[in-house]
Amino acid sequence: MCDRVLRAGGVGQGQALKVVLNGVGAHHFVAFASMLALGEKAGLARETIVQAFTSGAFATPSYVSKREKVLARDYGSAEFTLALALKDGALNLALQEEVGLPLPVQREITREVAQAVASGLGDEDLFAMEKYFRQPR
Repeated sequence: MCDRVLRAGGVGQGQALKVVLNGVGAHHFVAFASMLALGEKAGLARETIVQAFTSGAFATPSYVSKREKVLARDYGSAEFTLALALKDGALNLALQEEVGLPLPVQREITREVAQAVASGLGDEDLFAMEKYFRQPR
């Protein structure tokens, strides 16, 4: 089922690592979606922005794998929904509370994802955050 096993430590440490990794993922998809919306609003071509995100210094496997879906604005066929991302965000906030390390940026990301879910995007792919950022506020 996987290429390798990474041992995280004692009981519960694997779950903590998963929560931490999903927190990084949240930063990634929210950054991608928000900067795509901003770039297009600034007059940049969608193709150019996506090409820069998927081939430049900041390209990640998640960006590259979403390339065609993002170009087509195909967020209805979700590989991972915004509702699931919100669940992961809540787990991250709980871990922050548990260890006594509040992280304001992660809290704000989770708040934004919660608002996107509340706006009706919960069943869409997590990169549908782009649609949320384009909504009038």
